[in-house]
Amino acid sequence: MAPQSITSGFASVVALCLKSSIGLDSLCSKFQNAEVTLAALSSECTVISASLTEMQMLLLQNPVVQNRPDLLDIFDNGLTGCMLLFTCLEQEIRKLSLPNSNSQVKIPWISKAKIVWNEATMKEYLSQIRGQQSTLSFLIQLLQM
Repeated sequence: MAPQSITSGFASVVALCLKSSIGLDSLCSKFQNAEVTLAALSSECTVISASLTEMQMLLLQNPVVQNRPDLLDIFDNGLTGCMLLFTCLEQEIRKLSLPNSNSQVKIPWISKAKIVWNEATMKEYLSQIRGQQSTLSFLIQLLQM
């Protein structure tokens, strides 16, 4: 696995993280009863995108890692985990989003009930994202050694 192929994947995951953060912010303004969870998810998405950007930069600057395919596979696995998680989160956000993003639109009670019903799911995503952040922090520490 070439470092360039791994680092090119960072851009798509970072974009997905930021897209998720924007979608979560939009949901946060529409569903006041889920504000805290959605705001935390949005914040974690932003932190993950910053961590991925830092990891990409460190990976490109580290000649030792570039010559170690076993280490590159570890970074690729971390990146793949983030991609899977954020792809699933993005699908969940799309399900909960209304077709019209205008904040003036009144949300039907059934849509509000849907977000309450999904509170456990959203908290599970938050937990998984925090786990990914721990993994990324460890990988960044590895790169810095």
